[in-house]
Amino acid sequence: MPMRGQITVRPDSDTIVDPFFLGDTAGASEIAGWMSGDIQMSIEEIDGYIATFKQFARDKKPGWCFGYGNAHGVFAHESYVYIECEFDDEGRVLLTTDQIVSALTIYKQILLDGIQDTSFEVSYLAEDDEAEQRFMQITGVDDLADICARGRQAHMDH
Repeated sequence: MPMRGQITVRPDSDTIVDPFFLGDTAGASEIAGWMSGDIQMSIEEIDGYIATFKQFARDKKPGWCFGYGNAHGVFAHESYVYIECEFDDEGRVLLTTDQIVSALTIYKQILLDGIQDTSFEVSYLAEDDEAEQRFMQITGVDDLADICARGRQAHMDH
């Protein structure tokens, strides 16, 4: 059964550009932090992630590490996406491809419509320790570094 959280988006009163994102659960907070901290209102980045995650799910691609952005590591394996904050040990969330694509699609529409006070629901599979443990079980590795190494090799072989 998926977990649910709410992400609130508000224009930042101190700047004209950056919106303020806030999640009401640990998982929603991690998704919100990744969107605002790493994607940073880039439609191109959103479109790139959506296309890549869909391809992983469609082609059942093995684990891959997208690396770390400003604060978050993003990993994908087949139809699963794992996001972790490199500055907060509790900042981890596991989602299906459909769940992350849904959240990114809503985020993109908010950007296209112009940032206004709004909120939207996100769903995900697990947060915090459970998210990491489940992702490790799904991928069959003991360390996220193994996902990066295994993923790079698999993609070089194709």
